[in-house]
Amino acid sequence: MNKLSFAALLGLMFLPSAFSKPVPLVLHVAPTDAQVTWEGRKKIGSKHTGTVLLKSGTVLIEKGKLVGGEIAIDMTSLKDTDIQSEGMNAKLVGHLKSPDFFDVPHHPVATFTITKVEPAADGMQKITGNLAIKGQSLPTSFEAKVAHKGKQTKLSGAIPVDRTKYGIRYGSASFFADLGDKVIEDVFTVAFDLTAKAGK
Repeated sequence: MNKLSFAALLGLMFLPSAFSKPVPLVLHVAPTDAQVTWEGRKKIGSKHTGTVLLKSGTVLIEKGKLVGGEIAIDMTSLKDTDIQSEGMNAKLVGHLKSPDFFDVPHHPVATFTITKVEPAADGMQKITGNLAIKGQSLPTSFEAKVAHKGKQTKLSGAIPVDRTKYGIRYGSASFFADLGDKVIEDVFTVAFDLTAKAGK
């Protein structure tokens, strides 16, 4: 190897990583910077609304764009916000935490891991990832608003979830007949408003 080619090789070895993949900026979502709500409906009549708390969250930003991340939800924090009666409220929450629904004692955390982010209409982003509920992880997509400002990113949107895909069939007309007005819609909605920041 002549001196010129050896020098060129050394130069390539010590060049700033022009040929390496950029390292994403990792932002963290604190539980206090997250609002997560849920809504479930009966086929006829009433609906129920409530909240769950964030356990942890990170988002990955590369060149000012969202490229990945993971959000973990503390299912033990599940609450109902529409039933005023303390006894009826506790009865519903207990049922939602039971094996009929989310089996929280055995599956205390639900997660969403981002695998792909694409532009969508009206300035929205289409976020695709794996949603894990009750021990099952399935791909899902939804649209969200993503806003960047310095080392801070805000995300807001809503995720429609078909509970039957996770084995939650209680009150589902897709699996049981003659339920009458006790039919519960297969799809419930989880809405979120998160702020991710640099540092922990």
